[in-house]
Amino acid sequence: MLRYLSTRIVLLFVFAFAAPATAADIPKPPKYDETWYQVMIQDQHCGYMKGVLRTVGDEVHSDTTIHIEINRGAQGVEMDMTQSTRETLDGRPLSFRNVQKLGAVEQAIEGTIKNNKVTIRQTQFGTTKESTHDFDTDCRLAWGQTLAQMKHGLEPGTEIKLKTFEPSMSLDKALETTIKFGDEETVDVLGTPRKLHKVTAVLNLGAAGGMAAAALNQTEVESVSWVDDDHTPIITTVDLGIMKMKMFATTKEQALKTGAPPEMFLSTMITTDVAIPSDAKSAKFKLTLKPDAKGKFPTLPATEMQTFERIDERSGYVAVKRIDWDAIKEAKVSADGVLPVYINSSAVCDSDDRKIVRLAQDYMGKDKPAAELADQLRKFATDYITSKGLDVGFATASEVAREKHGDCTEHSVFLAAMARAIDLPARGVGGLVGVPRGFTNSGAAMELGFHMWTQVYIDGKWIDIDAAMRQTDCDVTHIAICTMPLGNSGFVNEIGAILPVLGQVDVEVVEVDGKAAKSGD
Repeated sequence: MLRYLSTRIVLLFVFAFAAPATAADIPKPPKYDETWYQVMIQDQHCGYMKGVLRTVGDEVHSDTTIHIEINRGAQGVEMDMTQSTRETLDGRPLSFRNVQKLGAVEQAIEGTIKNNKVTIRQTQFGTTKESTHDFDTDCRLAWGQTLAQMKHGLEPGTEIKLKTFEPSMSLDKALETTIKFGDEETVDVLGTPRKLHKVTAVLNLGAAGGMAAAALNQTEVESVSWVDDDHTPIITTVDLGIMKMKMFATTKEQALKTGAPPEMFLSTMITTDVAIPSDAKSAKFKLTLKPDAKGKFPTLPATEMQTFERIDERSGYVAVKRIDWDAIKEAKVSADGVLPVYINSSAVCDSDDRKIVRLAQDYMGKDKPAAELADQLRKFATDYITSKGLDVGFATASEVAREKHGDCTEHSVFLAAMARAIDLPARGVGGLVGVPRGFTNSGAAMELGFHMWTQVYIDGKWIDIDAAMRQTDCDVTHIAICTMPLGNSGFVNEIGAILPVLGQVDVEVVEVDGKAAKSGD
């Protein structure tokens, strides 16, 4: 399940918009400035953030640390993220380091910027990978963004556009943010009224580029801050529907107080009053955005399993049918007409890794039909990942090969890499799937959870296979929200297309095997 998606993306935006600042009329960095924040999700105090901005010689160093605790059902999960940036006094980026720890697993991304290039080093499970990409010279990090805002003051009605860089969203594209300065307002800050300036920042996820950009370009994430006369954020809010985060500037003692972690896993499940038999051949669903959801319902992909028919801006029909495996059973492995992104090794789907290649050797060069190989690879991936845990944050295929640990995202990426290693094109799919009845004790006839699986290219068609659910012949509860090339555009960028519906959609079963569905079926 995509349990950490909204949390991770929220934190990315918090770092961008909540950096401490100095006086607006003196655009110089402070010698040392420290600010503490109380973090609330769903109005429950569940963590803290500490922001430090300081001058070190002729550089400005910014360090932000955030700690959050949530509940996943009855299990508690801790998340820690730190972001450090090094910039020149006039705001030009020099380097950065992001460290994320979800549960027991730590990931680090470091970058050095020089000569319009960024060299990135990604480390997880003791393995480090390095790559170099073009760097947009207009990008600004924490201090550079603060300078840009200070330059324009706090005049209501002022609007500025900024570019920033976030490698988990894209390795070679800038993120674009529009910042609007509003009126001065009296707002409640943890029980104390204060007059503060409203600042709205709107980030377009599609601006990061990559093949997921088309699905993301209608998705904007809005952060609203109330800042004092020195541009220091006193309140910052980010609303992603399923996750509503607020941060309040406060004392260190108040920020570090033990809170009440919100439940952020079972709350994403979707219930229906119709159960679909596991052997059903087809099903039709109506998906509708909840009344309080923002934006419009995205156009879902047409795949070999599903077709999409829009009803209006807020809803649509999805018809899902099983793959006709008999029709493709004799087709050979072929990549004719397939884009290189679905064939080549990438940062996340690193099919050229020595361990991946070694594991795939038994399936290479076999004069077997592609469908038979796909089934064998699916079964291998299902059994190979022996630790079915939820505490891994988007591990690469090679990391899964060594640790044998993960949930649906790791199963999907590992299976795709194994397929590419034998020249069978593959990509990821993010969407919904039926889970075993009673998973949340809701009493509903069927429950759907957010999920990720794999597609392989056979006989000119993208064919669904699901290692996490132990299904080569995928059942018709698989509803694809987006397809993911698993290239170098950034995993969060690709998987971010789930955002418009994460916790924001109702599902109605309309038909099962061509017959009108009835409650209680």
